[in-house]
Amino acid sequence: MSTSDNTKGKKSRVVIVGGGLAGMTLAMELMRKNMDFNITVIKKENHGSYSPCGMPFVLEGKVDRMEDIVLNPPDFYIEKGIALKTESEVAEIDLEGQLVRLDGGEILNFDIMVIATGRKPFIPPIDGVDLEGVYTLSNYDDGVRVSKAMKDTKRAVIIGGGIIGLETAIAFAENDIRTTVIEMLPSLLPQILDPDMASLVHNRLESMGIEVLTSTKVSSIKGNRTVESVVMDERQIKTDLVLIATGVMPNVDLAKNAGVAIGKSGGVVVDSRLNVKKEGRFLEDVFALGDCVEIMNKITNSSQVSALASTAALQGRIAAENISDGDVKLDGYLSPAITV
Repeated sequence: MSTSDNTKGKKSRVVIVGGGLAGMTLAMELMRKNMDFNITVIKKENHGSYSPCGMPFVLEGKVDRMEDIVLNPPDFYIEKGIALKTESEVAEIDLEGQLVRLDGGEILNFDIMVIATGRKPFIPPIDGVDLEGVYTLSNYDDGVRVSKAMKDTKRAVIIGGGIIGLETAIAFAENDIRTTVIEMLPSLLPQILDPDMASLVHNRLESMGIEVLTSTKVSSIKGNRTVESVVMDERQIKTDLVLIATGVMPNVDLAKNAGVAIGKSGGVVVDSRLNVKKEGRFLEDVFALGDCVEIMNKITNSSQVSALASTAALQGRIAAENISDGDVKLDGYLSPAITV
């Protein structure tokens, strides 16, 4: 893609693939600048925006309904001049031809491309993960499914002792669902807590009646079409519901197929301006942001994926400045995280 002949600020066509927090923050920031952009956002979901962090609180009952974590309907963005294409999927991004091809065959041309395709749940290679009654909690539709399934659930097993797994364990326990959390590593919340701090969380969960098994690996999930039990090395637990909460992966298929460089942590490689890299050079008018990109952790000085709202919102603002002829650079991230 050419990086010298685009006309920024003069009816530049900005196409954002992905309508999560990163993509929608960027779209709104661009609109606030009152510059002459034609902004199109393409997203698979049928809503405008929602709070993924709110899903465990809906399951717990602190928030009444899944609909209550929807922040804005599609009309909110459309009325502000953003062309929001919901329930749409991108089949191909052609950077040289400066076009996006949708699954239905529609073609959109762009001057500035933004890849904000988010994340997808990591599903471990365990036999039985495709049985009915096995869920993830990665997007709005997952939340709806789990919420409905809880009504008929007496016993649940959560595979994974990270933030989502533990917040959901609390939600299950508060709804009188007997719950077991299984973590393969020696302690809970291994991404954010040292073992001594994690032991406090471990003890707190057990005081609430939640069984916690660390240093434990699930070998299979058993059932006849519908889940019936979870099998470990020396034990089998009967269950009505299994939640897989073993982490997320950056969703980079479209970027990879477009020839964009992917880093060692699996995310899209970007520079300090959030421009992507292709064939050894960074492209001035192609950006990537949010859960699909690889960032540099300023504490560990190593690359990682930072699937956090704080990172996504910050990157949306940085990209908006740079698309608007700014030159904002950020060489590293702290990735602060919080859980109750």
